[in-house]
Amino acid sequence: MPDGEEGELVLTPLGKHAIPVLRYRTHDLTRVVKEKCACGRTTARMQKVRSRCDDMLIIRGTNVFPSQVEDVLSTIEGVTPHYRIVVDNETGLDRMVVHVELKPEAFSDSFEEMDAFRRMIEEKLKSVMLVASKVKLVEPGGIERSTGKTKHVQD
Repeated sequence: MPDGEEGELVLTPLGKHAIPVLRYRTHDLTRVVKEKCACGRTTARMQKVRSRCDDMLIIRGTNVFPSQVEDVLSTIEGVTPHYRIVVDNETGLDRMVVHVELKPEAFSDSFEEMDAFRRMIEEKLKSVMLVASKVKLVEPGGIERSTGKTKHVQD
């Protein structure tokens, strides 16, 4: 990949003679970082893995990645980075509901304000993902935290 582009991490064991693996696909999406590290290291490094290329969902014929949801939510003031995507198939078509955890200061006593905030999030998600999804607003701490890899999708 060109410098700064996100791509799949592929490993090649050059020093192993007994392993016939030429390339090992990890399905992790990351970037190569070449600038000098704060610790003084000057070699190329791998950026933290953001997502996986096999995390893709197909909702009504459209490819949707959880990282797209995360990117949209990170631009909205008043929401935390914690979310859950729930996919169901009650009507024969996949439907996506995004549970979005709010910060305490984002809550309002006005139903109209909260409904407008929810609709704004739905519109932003649709503009990026090109598929409509429902948004459910969740109180602070309402989305379960995990100690290992965070599971954002419930199918």
